[in-house]
Amino acid sequence: SMLTYGTYLTGCKLVSGKVWCWIMERKSSPLGAIYAEIEKAIEAQLWYAAITIAVALPDICSTLEGAGRTNWQTYKDWFDRNAATRFSNFGKHECYELRCGVMHNGVFQGGVDKRSEFEGVYFLPPGSRILLNDTIMDNIGGRKGPFLIMSVVPFCEAMIAIVKDWEVVHQDDEIVATNMEKLVRVRPEGLPPLIVGL
Repeated sequence: SMLTYGTYLTGCKLVSGKVWCWIMERKSSPLGAIYAEIEKAIEAQLWYAAITIAVALPDICSTLEGAGRTNWQTYKDWFDRNAATRFSNFGKHECYELRCGVMHNGVFQGGVDKRSEFEGVYFLPPGSRILLNDTIMDNIGGRKGPFLIMSVVPFCEAMIAIVKDWEVVHQDDEIVATNMEKLVRVRPEGLPPLIVGL
């Protein structure tokens, strides 16, 4: 009898190597394009765009998990499960109110669901004279707080890292895999076999 041994790696694909061999190459995630958009926005100093995409990530991930249409509860539940331990002061309420502010109404105190203890969240860009991140201030320019001060780049990098960790945990989740195919995205490779190489 002959024994056969093998290795099974999730998230990889076999590609033809140079010299008559096959090599393992990590499959790219559709979420990778979203991470890249955040990084490009940061490089271009488009802070608002970077923050907007970053706070959309919990909605995207909870939808991929099968939540269907998301709401404040699905968003905050996802944040609690995946991001709560990554920040000291920035929590699910701040993230959701920030999301509503940058995507819908332009202000932090968004609607009936105001549960944050903060009067506002202020983002500092790189090169600012003040170096603060995830820090509480009581007063800013005569306005009574408390206010939460965040730095754009560390915040966006943290949100990307959180979602990358989430992807690893859900790499074998069939619901996530099925929903990932439906993810809104730009397809530079076209839609083979119908449309190839745009």
